[in-house]
Amino acid sequence: MALNRAWYNSLVDDNGSNTIGTVWDKAAVDHVYDDVDAELARLDTGGRWTEVTTSAVGTQHNFNPGIVGNTVIRCTNPTLLTITGFPAGFPGQVIRVLGIAAPINLAYYDAGSSGPNRLVNYATSAPTPLNPGVAPTRAFAEYQYSVSDAQWILRNHEQGAWITPAFSAANFSGASGMTWVVAAGSVQTMKYRLNGRTVQFAFTLVNTSVGGTLSNALLLNALCFGSFVPTSQMACAMAFVQDNTVIKQGFVRTASNLQLYKHDVSNWAASASATTAEGQLVFEVN
Repeated sequence: MALNRAWYNSLVDDNGSNTIGTVWDKAAVDHVYDDVDAELARLDTGGRWTEVTTSAVGTQHNFNPGIVGNTVIRCTNPTLLTITGFPAGFPGQVIRVLGIAAPINLAYYDAGSSGPNRLVNYATSAPTPLNPGVAPTRAFAEYQYSVSDAQWILRNHEQGAWITPAFSAANFSGASGMTWVVAAGSVQTMKYRLNGRTVQFAFTLVNTSVGGTLSNALLLNALCFGSFVPTSQMACAMAFVQDNTVIKQGFVRTASNLQLYKHDVSNWAASASATTAEGQLVFEVN
C-alpha cells in the first residue's frame, strides 16, 4: 500500500515570488515523517516477526489476536478453535498459525469473515486441520496476503499428528438395507491426515456385525475422514475376515463415502461380531 498523498497533494508550489505557496515549516516536515514512520511500522520492513499467544476457542471471525506485520500466532486453545479469516493485510504479509494444544480448523473462504479477510486453502471441501498431538509435536499453517486477490492464501501446511474422529455408530452402514454394526471397542484404528489436497486414511475394524438385507458394500461415512469430498473414484486393496478365521482380500473405493467390497464384489455374509476389515487408502479431495 502506497503512502497516503492526500495531505502532500494539498501543498501549493511557490511561483518564485515568495508570496504564494504553502509554508514548508517544521510541522510540515514532521507530518511527512510521521506518515513514513507509520508505513514502515506497518510493513515491518526490518524483517522482524511479531509473536502473539492466544487461548481463544470456538469460532473466530476476522480474527485479530494482535497481528502486527508478519506474525506468528501461538494457539494454546484448550478446546477446538475454528478460524475463518484475519484482517486484510498488506502485499506479501505472512501469518503463521502454530498449534500448541488442542485441534484447530482453518475454514475455506467462510462467509463468517469479511471477503478480503477470508482464507484460501489447498482443500476446499472441508476445513484444513491442525492437530498438535502429544508434545513436542507441532502443527502449523502459513498464509500470505494477496492484495490482487484480496484474500489470505495458504502457502504451507503441516497437520501434525493424524486425526482420529470421534466415534459414532452412525458412521457405519450397509448398502441397500444391509446393516453394519460397529461398537466403539471394535475400532482399533480409524485416522486420517491431510497433505495438500491428498487424504491418507487408515482403518482397522474388528469383530463387527453384518445383517439385514445382504448387499455387496459396507459404507464408511465421510465424517470418518474429515468430511472431505473425493475428487474422483479411487480404490485400494484391503483385507477382511468374515468368520474370524480366514483372511481374505477385498478393496475399498471412494465415492461420497468409502465403500468396502469383497474381492469378487459378492454380497457380504451375515455375521455376529465376526467380520473384520482393515486397509489404507490415499485419495485426492476437493
